[in-house]
Amino acid sequence: MSRFLSEALGESEPRFRQAIMALERRSGHPNQDIRLSARILQQLPAKIKALGLDPNDTTNEELYFALNHKLADQDSKLVKKLRTIAAQSVSAEANISDGLTSLATTLKLQPDCFALKSSVLKQQLGINPPKRMMKALHYRSIDSMLKLEPMPLILLAINNFESEAYVSSLYAKYKKFTPANFESRQLAIVNTKDRKWLSVLKDIKARTGLSMVTSYELAAVIMLPIDNEPLPGQTTLMLTNLLSEITLIQAVSSYLKLHQVNSNFGTKLKDIVENEPYIDSSLLGHRVSWHTASHILTSSDVNQFAPHLTIEELTPVNLLSKLGYILEDFEYWVDSESLALVKQAEATSLNIRDVAYNLANGLSFNNRQLDHFKHSLINELMKLYISPEQVISSLTTNQQPKYEKVVADNQTQAVYL
Repeated sequence: MSRFLSEALGESEPRFRQAIMALERRSGHPNQDIRLSARILQQLPAKIKALGLDPNDTTNEELYFALNHKLADQDSKLVKKLRTIAAQSVSAEANISDGLTSLATTLKLQPDCFALKSSVLKQQLGINPPKRMMKALHYRSIDSMLKLEPMPLILLAINNFESEAYVSSLYAKYKKFTPANFESRQLAIVNTKDRKWLSVLKDIKARTGLSMVTSYELAAVIMLPIDNEPLPGQTTLMLTNLLSEITLIQAVSSYLKLHQVNSNFGTKLKDIVENEPYIDSSLLGHRVSWHTASHILTSSDVNQFAPHLTIEELTPVNLLSKLGYILEDFEYWVDSESLALVKQAEATSLNIRDVAYNLANGLSFNNRQLDHFKHSLINELMKLYISPEQVISSLTTNQQPKYEKVVADNQTQAVYL
């Protein structure tokens, strides 16, 4: 069964097989690779059959186009649904962006998070004003700008208008911040209609290709301007990206709460400015994210993290399951994150984020993306082979993880013990 996993992940044999064998040996030979492969192969036929295809006689290319067709139909319904929500709750303009933010409120996708106080950043900016940004937004007074503008937008503009030296200097101050500089605050989805900001956000979108920007420390997602006549797949891609960013903000929140008793809290804070948090562990050459580690910890006694973390804060919520509240057909994609059809050493992903990306970007079968499927499958392997005790050890000792050296194909690979 390791061959199925290696082909799904695009890894070379026999190196991958020997790495799995080492993991099996260290964990007492529980045959986790066989169990995971069997689970995927058991779930796959029903998904293929639901598309009107024969599970026993479907090629990768046939499945690819069937998935695109299904998502294109669902995406069209999603656009109509969001416009209806926007027209009913915001304005007759029925903007898709308004529909997304209203939907997030309806589905309660904005939990309370451990976030940096805006007043702390205002104090820092008052001492050293971002002059280039102020000029771009036509402000002469730093006090007026800080009073009138949302902090997530200010921080985004600083990163785009100020010099690298200024930005580095600002973030260097994060190392001195303490848990006292944080508060419990509802996750924010910023969807501005202010004209001066729209021009800035459109420029950022044109230069980066992003649909949203996240400030983990401020627990905020900034929506960039959305085309109200989107191409097929774009709206679903944006919605699933939003769900992913919300999940990451929640993970950052619990990570910072867990480390609030550590003397290096400020350093941890600075590290998560640009990247989601990871623990000092790895498996098959992939670092273990805190989001995955928190999944693993839920099988342990979580009371040991009290009063800083609760079981609710440690337990990641599958926000994708909430899409069933929008359109019943979206339930098809639930539990498909780590599913793929693998034939003749080729894989076709059933992960909705891969399918939406392929559709929105008009990618051919040969250029299809598999990144989100591969990421999900690696995470499943991590949950099976990394124990809660190993996660706790990496959190409490701050030591480098231990590895076993596996030599294959004249290469040495580190495998987490």
